[in-house]
Amino acid sequence: MNQREALRETVLLGQVAGMPELPGNDVGLAHLRRMVSTAEAGDFDAAKLGRWLGWAQCALVAANVGITLADMKSLNMKWAGTEPEPGPARALATVPAVDGSEASGGGSIKVQGVIDTDELHWWAKRHSALGHKSAAGALAGAAEHYEGLEGKQASTAEPPAPDYPRAGDAGELRCWAQWHADRGPAGVAHVLYEAAQTATPR
Repeated sequence: MNQREALRETVLLGQVAGMPELPGNDVGLAHLRRMVSTAEAGDFDAAKLGRWLGWAQCALVAANVGITLADMKSLNMKWAGTEPEPGPARALATVPAVDGSEASGGGSIKVQGVIDTDELHWWAKRHSALGHKSAAGALAGAAEHYEGLEGKQASTAEPPAPDYPRAGDAGELRCWAQWHADRGPAGVAHVLYEAAQTATPR
């Protein structure tokens, strides 16, 4: 079982469902985020990672934010037998920085990196499963766009941006662009920032 991905998705579900942060409390969302960061940085054996995943899922269910034990069982079944990480990356092009200040309503965050279409597809599926239609659509569309450019441009050429739908939910796109800018992948944040700048504000 890919316990790290199950842990990541557990915390993502907590954030989406409105789990209280409760700073300084071991059953708050803030503590679960630190658990993910520690697990990703450390070399944990399966038994320890399993204990951490169980704690995080117990805390999420106990928070009474609409996530049930059955939801946690379904999430674990989804990650049973999966590989530790998504498949091999296909880096198509380095993209220029996108200034997130306009899309996020202030600040000076910039993201820049290599567009990895496998990551875009992977995160499109995750956002789709969570009901984030605008984020999922932007990521899937961008992945198809960059895949269509493969072999058609010099490696040093700056690729044209995808044509993002103006009907997208700018608020949703800004929210998840910021989330990915903080946690990665940078290419996903880049796409969502671009899509937010194109979408009609709501």
